[in-house]
Amino acid sequence: MRHSPRSEARILALKRRLGSDSSLREYIAGEYLLLYALSGERIHLLAIKHHRQLSFDLQALWRR
Repeated sequence: MRHSPRSEARILALKRRLGSDSSLREYIAGEYLLLYALSGERIHLLAIKHHRQLSFDLQALWRR
């Protein structure tokens, strides 16, 4: 998955908050992307996003 520098910084900050014993993971279920963290035997759901939605940067998406 491609991340912008801003989102990569957010991911690094999230990993620091979760601790070294946690792992950050993504899962695609149908048209949805789930972001979750595993910490020992616990699962923390962090986000659910419809991964087929259009970008808000329409000029870059539809350049001719």
